[in-house]
Amino acid sequence: MMIAKLKKRLSGWRGKHLSLGGKVTLLNSVINNLPIFLLSFFKAPKCVLEDIIKIQRNFLWGDGGGSRKICWVSWDKICLRTEEGGLGVKNVEWFNLYLMSKWGWRFLNDKHAIWFKLLQFRYGSRLQSLCDVVSKPALSNYSLWWRDIWLVCGTPFGGHDWFCDSISCKLGRGNSILFWKHCWLGNISFKLLFPRLFEVCSFPNALVINCGFWENVGWSWKVGVDSTLLVGELLEDWKELIEILKDVKPCMNEVDKLIWWRDVGGFSVRNAFKRLYTLNAVNHIGSDFRLCELKRLWKATIPCKVKLFGWRWILGALPTRKELWHRGVIFGVEGSFCPLCELEEEFVGHLFLKCCKVKTIWKEVFSWFGVNFDDLLENLDIDTIVSEEDVLLFLSNSLDGRVKSSLFAFIWSLARGCLSRQEKFYHAFQTRGLSLQVRGLVGGLSGIAKRGIGFLVKGDILFGIAGSSLKAHRVRALW
Repeated sequence: MMIAKLKKRLSGWRGKHLSLGGKVTLLNSVINNLPIFLLSFFKAPKCVLEDIIKIQRNFLWGDGGGSRKICWVSWDKICLRTEEGGLGVKNVEWFNLYLMSKWGWRFLNDKHAIWFKLLQFRYGSRLQSLCDVVSKPALSNYSLWWRDIWLVCGTPFGGHDWFCDSISCKLGRGNSILFWKHCWLGNISFKLLFPRLFEVCSFPNALVINCGFWENVGWSWKVGVDSTLLVGELLEDWKELIEILKDVKPCMNEVDKLIWWRDVGGFSVRNAFKRLYTLNAVNHIGSDFRLCELKRLWKATIPCKVKLFGWRWILGALPTRKELWHRGVIFGVEGSFCPLCELEEEFVGHLFLKCCKVKTIWKEVFSWFGVNFDDLLENLDIDTIVSEEDVLLFLSNSLDGRVKSSLFAFIWSLARGCLSRQEKFYHAFQTRGLSLQVRGLVGGLSGIAKRGIGFLVKGDILFGIAGSSLKAHRVRALW
């Protein structure tokens, strides 16, 4: 049912009429409105999660025709937050986990609630304290629902016991806190702080209340380790442990209290997501320079579709012929050469800086921002431009942030034609000319460019510039 609803909402005909920015917005909207009850009450099978991601991925990169398209950026990168170089699309597996984690938290805190007793009776849950979360009991007698809750909260995900490690305890009586395995003094458990002592202790699952006794008016610790048999590093660890515990004792008038992840706002689904993201998200974007440029891009006052174009540029995900050749779409090295000038492989640096056929356009466009394009190239060793990052570094050193953001809008307009992969585009460029319209959507321009620019280029000659491409054709006719 959930898969069917997702397919219906992300139907191909809708994706055909949306830009990449619109698709990202719709993706997050649909995920937020999926049957939340199912994802928050049951753990989705792996095959279902894979189907959901496949539908999302095909919708994002497809054109609605049903044919398989190239996924230019990995899904892990797309699911990163925007400030870290991604698009902020929700990872549906994490979405399922942090929605379900609230049940584990409620079971640990609301044991006297009626709903807890009802579900405990209905599903046969035997959870009575924190011990069961850590000791990992056999699940064969548990219901499918409770097994799912335990698998989410009691087993590792991404190499981390993310739920258990996110819980620390405030010591009260000590009758529900595991001495070795829970974080109740500091931000790390004694099991991890003193692994050698943990290996030789007699009772690894002992409660705090059972690791000592009251003597007269004081509390004496007895943690299940015979100190008379310890030597070397074990003895040093023992002395350090006793030093930590010397001023600590249970408080019999208070109950043990759970604290979620350093008590940052208490437990909530949002904080559970932050914790899961912190432990598992890996920044695959690359250099700090790329991240810095991406942050500037998201803050720029340009249309969303232009921002997404800039995002693809920075990540090296534009469909240039060189990239298509690397991915096996184009065969033969000669197929990766620029079809406009046929002198060099077509990559971002060539298409937007080196190609002699488009330099005429760039001279005019840069002049709108008060920048002399020829002067920029004089200070540049053009042979050093071999990647998208080289082009971006060149623009960063040559232009201020406002001009650079606005420039993306014009590059996007040109790229719609240059990267269309339609042979008729290249034929028209040499015969009838290249006709482009750039709307006045960006700031920082003067004169005619405020309202928008239309220009006509044939070969390497700029024939006409006017307020629209149609007027540019008229200018050419008057030559």
